[in-house]
Amino acid sequence: MNSKIKSISEEIQDLLIRIRRNLHEIPELAFEEYHTSEMIISELKKLKGMEISAGYAGGTGIVATLQGKKGKSDQCVMIRADMDALPIEENNDLAYCSKEKGKMHACGHDAHITWTLGAAMILTQLQESFSGTVKFVFQPAEEIAAGAIKMVEEKVLENPKVDIVLGAHGFPQYDTGKIIIPQKNAFSAARPLCIRVIGKGGHGSWPQDCVDPIAVANQIYMSLQQIISRKMKPADAAVLTIGSIHAGPKDKGNIIPNECILRGTLRHTTVNGMESMVQWVEGISQHIAAANGAKVIVQCYHGVEPVINDKYCNKIFQKSAEEIVGKENVEMLEESNLGGEDFYHYSQKVKSVYFFVGCAPKNKVGTFSLHSSNFCIDESILGTVAAVLSNTTISFLMNNNVGGN
Repeated sequence: MNSKIKSISEEIQDLLIRIRRNLHEIPELAFEEYHTSEMIISELKKLKGMEISAGYAGGTGIVATLQGKKGKSDQCVMIRADMDALPIEENNDLAYCSKEKGKMHACGHDAHITWTLGAAMILTQLQESFSGTVKFVFQPAEEIAAGAIKMVEEKVLENPKVDIVLGAHGFPQYDTGKIIIPQKNAFSAARPLCIRVIGKGGHGSWPQDCVDPIAVANQIYMSLQQIISRKMKPADAAVLTIGSIHAGPKDKGNIIPNECILRGTLRHTTVNGMESMVQWVEGISQHIAAANGAKVIVQCYHGVEPVINDKYCNKIFQKSAEEIVGKENVEMLEESNLGGEDFYHYSQKVKSVYFFVGCAPKNKVGTFSLHSSNFCIDESILGTVAAVLSNTTISFLMNNNVGGN
């Protein structure tokens, strides 16, 4: 079976490259993935036995279902791909660069779509080799953490009931083609943060008549740094980053503004840890503002919760991945990843495995990151990941204990 899967993946490799390049040229932002959706449906319609349902999550989400023909089984495996691009201007010298100004597939979702379509192509040819059901889910709006919850609300995990969900993400910091399996947090809890410091503006010549929100914001910023070093458990993985501070006009320096706004992100491996961070941010900000005669409004918007792989399913996935790429190309990741993903809406309801793929061209590993304007991938991984997903899906479908363990 492994050799047959690898053989099919090699046969479709050139097709997958063409599909991925076509997708890369037409990046679309969250809930706007209409052309992307049309391209996906066009490819799915070419596959015999595929049942396609479109219009999910506001119109662009897709669920395609494939039934195995080797006897009857209630087992169901779901493979999820995210679809949306980012509001980033591409800075690559490629023949297939983005044709949409200010938009780019800078997180690799075009590759995620492609290797999921590749898995659909492979499994369609192997229907006689497995029983049960495979769902291929193409989800919009991952980048704004709004698509998965809509898919779940629209019963994507039901009819038939899904037993396990598979997800994969390309990461340019890992060696090309490596399969990385998180043992702790595949993704962590994350929340956007906004701190609005309200003072009393005036002329820079008379600071005594003002309450300088920049000075207050500076004190808040410096004090927030101690949350990680003095308030969180040293063994926990956590991040507090302020990525934007803005106050006053950009072209004048003699005005004390009325307010200063700090924006950032909070990350923690647990929901409880996140709640503690939020309380400390609010408390520190309020007390410093009050001590300086200012006011403050702290907003920690709901973000995403942790994604943690099922340990039993991880073992099955590891064996399946090794059968395709070899033991030397499969690594277990012990440290937690502090990125965020709305995949948790699936993984909190059914068992899941989310794995990472080294995706950068071999001479560029580690030279750029996700959400970078020069993000690119080594296209040789497309067929490989499609094969890994296919082999794993069959392994889970033929393992009757997955749904109950």
